Amino acid sequence: MSKGMRPPSGDEEDRTEAGRAANSKKKRGGPRHVEDEGVFRLRVTLDGIEPPIYRRLLVPAEVRLDELSQILLDAMGWQGGHLHRFQQGAAYYSNTEFELEEAEDESKYSLGEIVSKEGDKFEFEYDFGDGWVHRVVVEDLCPTEDGIHYPVCLDGARACPPEDCGGVGGYEDLVAAMKQPRHPRREQILESLGSTPFDADAFDLKEINDRLRLL
Repeated sequence: MSKGMRPPSGDEEDRTEAGRAANSKKKRGGPRHVEDEGVFRLRVTLDGIEPPIYRRLLVPAEVRLDELSQILLDAMGWQGGHLHRFQQGAAYYSNTEFELEEAEDESKYSLGEIVSKEGDKFEFEYDFGDGWVHRVVVEDLCPTEDGIHYPVCLDGARACPPEDCGGVGGYEDLVAAMKQPRHPRREQILESLGSTPFDADAFDLKEINDRLRLL
């Protein structure tokens, strides 16, 4: 996925005031807004965990939300086998195949239609059973640069929790069990991990960007 992604259509841009303004300027031949071709620097933080698990990303404003969902999953390290949804204010966006009530079709909206300036926020929830809420904040708006493959992860910290580990509470038990040989649930937790070791402090920027380059 790169700067060559399909930009949102005219109909899609008209859904928000920012989109209408951008569309109006294009019709007049004026300069295009960052909502059309700029890049957002996003900080994505998994809610409820300390020290924080986070990723800092550069993502083009033109990216559709269905594409953004895969970017977030890959950047964090999730496998993507569960339902997800975005929330911005009172609005929800998701995959129509999930049949979530009151959720708009995520494929019809771009990132630049739900955020437009530094400080704007939204949430991305993954796996409604475990309830992993990612708080996403716009840190900056940047022009695109030649030679950079977007999206790209700039930095981050700590490993993504294992899938189906039981949400924040289950994750905290897992981390404690890894550190405490006499933890009462250590054997059970280790068995649930199978042959896959888990290092809560691991963070591999190259591995993340290798995944993002495949999008």
